[in-house]
Amino acid sequence: MCRRPGMSAMKLTDCPEGSVVGRGARCVPEGSSLNICTVKHVKKTCGLSRNPCRHGGTCVPGTKPKEFDCQCQVPYTGRYCEIVPSPVELCAVSPKFTRLPDKEYCQTYFDCGDKTREPVKKECSYPLQFDVEKQSCEDFHTVKCGNRKNLKSKCQYNRYKTMKSPFTSCEMAYPSCEKKSNGFQPHLKRPRSPWYMVCKDEHLVKTGFCGSDKNGKKIATKEGCKNVFDVPQKDGGMKPGCEGKPEGFYPLQGGSCQQFFYCKKDKTYIKRCPKFLTFDTETARCRLKIQVCRPCGTKKC
Repeated sequence: MCRRPGMSAMKLTDCPEGSVVGRGARCVPEGSSLNICTVKHVKKTCGLSRNPCRHGGTCVPGTKPKEFDCQCQVPYTGRYCEIVPSPVELCAVSPKFTRLPDKEYCQTYFDCGDKTREPVKKECSYPLQFDVEKQSCEDFHTVKCGNRKNLKSKCQYNRYKTMKSPFTSCEMAYPSCEKKSNGFQPHLKRPRSPWYMVCKDEHLVKTGFCGSDKNGKKIATKEGCKNVFDVPQKDGGMKPGCEGKPEGFYPLQGGSCQQFFYCKKDKTYIKRCPKFLTFDTETARCRLKIQVCRPCGTKKC
């Protein structure tokens, strides 16, 4: 048995092997933070050359040489943290509505239910994870996963990774931010496009589309959304190069009839004709449409 401070002793005979009485008089894994039983032995060292506790358990020295206890990480239990009580066993002796952590993943848990006590495996919404103490899905920044796997990508969650669409895959809809810096990023699966993603602590915050402005469509870069004519062609943009070109005005390939570019000392400057005027490729000047050949103008040439 174990004794709760200020209360009478509680017998553990009703709890399955590897679990003990926890707060609220329910059975919890021995290594749980809800375990009200305390370690009996305290000494400065374990007196052993290596940690005998498995699955990340902490060796707690006893009062005699080579005597020790193991403080196990959730949900491992047993003398050496080698046992994981099954959800069925724990649900059978736990109060109604108890939720138990999954032994493998941090975002999944077992709901014992309120009638049959049969465990039902459930999953938190991304990017939430299951908090053992609060028994609820919480912000991943505050949840202690222990040995449970901390999945960072949305498509690693079961509810999303099997997503089917005639237009896109899960990775296209929810790109991974693993090993990415915080903030604005070009879309991982749609590089050199208007699509972007925003990352925070290796988790996806959102995806978006850059759109366009008066000078044409934009493209996502590490610096943010930029007009395609401001991004060099080697980086997926449409900015023309002026290296080796004489100083002067040139038609902008892929731009509107009002757009052109100006070269000076190997540098490129994107320009636009005033309202109601269009760029004449023959004269390299902005002129009225009636003075410019089709298709940009109305003049038959």
